[in-house]
Amino acid sequence: KVVAPKKAMLAEAEGEYEDVMKSLRGKQAELKELMDKLAAMEAELAANTDKKNKLQEEVELCGLKLERAEKLIGGLGGEKTRWTETADTLRAAYANLTGDMLVSAGMIAYLGAFTADFRDRITESFVAVCRNTGVAHSAKFSLNGVLGEPVKVREWLIAGLPNDTFSIDNGVMVANARRWPLMIDPQNQANKWIKNFERSANLQVIKLSEGGEYLRV
Repeated sequence: KVVAPKKAMLAEAEGEYEDVMKSLRGKQAELKELMDKLAAMEAELAANTDKKNKLQEEVELCGLKLERAEKLIGGLGGEKTRWTETADTLRAAYANLTGDMLVSAGMIAYLGAFTADFRDRITESFVAVCRNTGVAHSAKFSLNGVLGEPVKVREWLIAGLPNDTFSIDNGVMVANARRWPLMIDPQNQANKWIKNFERSANLQVIKLSEGGEYLRV
């Protein structure tokens, strides 16, 4: 009589325990599902945060590129003006090429030995002939402007050529003459210039009085 009620109570308790455990397992399953969802959401948040950071870096990089591009375009705007001016200058030089080359050839062939004043007067007469015969030529003729090379002229000046129009024109004549020139050089300027400029080319300097050495060279 005492055991039967206890067994009934045990069975009831076991039933309640099983119900509680079943409910616990259900809650644990729900918790696991929620934790899995939370982990997935955290992973998605981390991925989106990383994507946001990368996008922010790309936005900043694009901003820098845009800023550089604007500076480049601004610089090229100035270059466009310079290129246009250069193209206009070249077109004018090409249009005047025939007359300018005729005057240049006349200077090189006939005027090398004369003074600056006399050379200028004769050059102006050459220009006048071109003008009167309808041959296109530059309004203000310059031998250096027609045949001179800026880089080469700069090298001449470094080598000791005097920095004046007459001397530079003399250098242009020497560089473009078909035969070797005889230089009238009372101040020894051409002598120093040639020696300095041609030193790297192993220039050999001799005197007419050296006889056999002169013939050998």
